[in-house]
Amino acid sequence: MKSQLEDILNRVHSGSLTPAQAMKALKDYPYQDLDFAKVDHHRELRKGFPEVIYGLGKTDDQIVKIARAIVKKGSSLLVTRVGAGTYAKLRRAVPGTKYNALARPLFSGKDPLLPARAKSSS
Repeated sequence: MKSQLEDILNRVHSGSLTPAQAMKALKDYPYQDLDFAKVDHHRELRKGFPEVIYGLGKTDDQIVKIARAIVKKGSSLLVTRVGAGTYAKLRRAVPGTKYNALARPLFSGKDPLLPARAKSSS
């Protein structure tokens, strides 16, 4: 998400993107309302850790829609408390998704298990 914002700002600065086009690109910030969930696309920038989907109590379709919204904005994906069936559906929707059957998380993108601040200090 941070890299996407930087890219938009740089493009406005260079003149390759108008402010109106930038506003359209940022319409879902900081929150994207999916009717059944609000995705916090600004969380990683504010907290150093991306949005996490708590899978328990959500349908597979809801998880897939939220996951697509997160990945589309360039953030890492972390979904907790999901079964193998959800993984099967999500890996088709979000290529590169990994699953741990014992702990039951799904993840994709850069290592979502360490906050950005912890990574930069190691």
